[in-house]
Order: sequence, then C-alpha cells, then structure tokens
Amino acid sequence: MSLAGLILTALGTLAAIVQTYYARVQVLRDRATQEMYGHRTRHGRGLHRQWLGINIIGTCLALCVLSVGIFLIVNSTGSPTVPHPNQTQAQSTVRATPSQENGQPISTPSTVGTSTWSRQWGPRDLLFSNGVYSDLDSVPPNVNADNIGIGFTVYSNQFQFNEMVSWTRNGTGTATPAACDNLLATQGVQSLKPVVKNTYCVKTNQGNIAIIVVKRIDVDPNASPIDNMSDVLVRATIWTNNS
Repeated sequence: MSLAGLILTALGTLAAIVQTYYARVQVLRDRATQEMYGHRTRHGRGLHRQWLGINIIGTCLALCVLSVGIFLIVNSTGSPTVPHPNQTQAQSTVRATPSQENGQPISTPSTVGTSTWSRQWGPRDLLFSNGVYSDLDSVPPNVNADNIGIGFTVYSNQFQFNEMVSWTRNGTGTATPAACDNLLATQGVQSLKPVVKNTYCVKTNQGNIAIIVVKRIDVDPNASPIDNMSDVLVRATIWTNNS
C-alpha cells in the first residue's frame, strides 16, 4: 500500500471534516443573526455568499485530495508482470538433434532404458550399387563388401537387408538413432522401395543404426523394369550404441 496515498487520503478526510464543521458553524451564525435582527442585512447576505463560495472551493479541494489518495492506494499494488515474448521463446527453444550437428561424436539419450548413441560416421554420401553388398559397420562404410556375406544392398528395385523401416512414412519429426531403434523394434521389415528425399532407418549387423536419406536414383534403361535401379545415392549417418 502507498504511504503517499495514505497521507493524502488522511489529509483529504481531515479537510472534509474541517470544511463540514465550518460550514455548520456558518449556518448557525446566519441563523442567529437572522433571529437577532429579524431579517438578513445586506452585509449579512454578502458574508453568506462569501462563506458559501469558500465552502464550495474547500469542499472541491478536499474531494480532489481524497480522490488522489484513493487512486494512489489502489494502484500501489502494481500489475502482474507479463513474461516478455522473447523469454517464452527462449525457454521453448529445442536444441538441434545430434543428427543435425557436425564435429565430434555426440551422445543422445535413448527412450528405452539407459542406452546412449554416438555418431560413428557421417553424415556423408554413399553410393549403393545394384546387387552389391555394403558393410555399414566398417569405418568408413564399405559399399563393395561382397566378402562379408549378407549385407545391405539394392536388388529388384528395393533396399534389401535384415531390419529397415521408412522414417518418412512411420516416424515424426527428425529421425534420431534412439527413435529409429524404437521404430525398428515394432515395424522393421526386410525390404523397402527407395524414394528420393525419403529417410530410412537401418539396423546393421552389429546393432548400429544407419539413418539414410535418398538423394538420387539411377535407372538402367536397358534393364528389366522390375530390376532397373542401377545405383542409389544416399546421405548416411551411422550411429553406434554405447550401452
């Protein structure tokens, strides 16, 4: 509560009381004079008008002081602080996911258990060729690794491997290794038809996660329509599980 408002309110109230008292005294004085002379003299009427004017001015001043005091008291509590839009925006800003950052390996918490993932390689371009196995666990990935046995490959116009899933069709937001791992556990398949600009999650032979984005698909016009994808260029990032 404002101290100045209290003081002004008190002064206004006191002034109003004093003004009322003097007005009452003047009324009694006029009545006594009229009773004494039987009528109001010209001098008495002049004094009455003078006192009436003074009473009106005094009353107005008292009401003004009282109003100012009440206004200060009411507004002394202030208004609630409204957060600046920039503060709200700064608090709601989400840090970029590790798949969007370059530099040293970065760990990101998994949504299952306490697993964490570190970037092993990428993001860089890889060219997958039709019918050729690729080793996504080697650093860098070996796209001509027929000697490893079953590996990631392009065959019959499809990606072929043990566990894959289309993030573009089944995921939301930006693909992360933890989110891909969760999605693979419930919706993983062994073959997918690649589509340009689509994102895919792949679980490697060693349990790593490859996040690949298709950039270009080359087609052999002389090949059979059911197997005419000669090469697929992708942007790949390989993540390894630290748990």
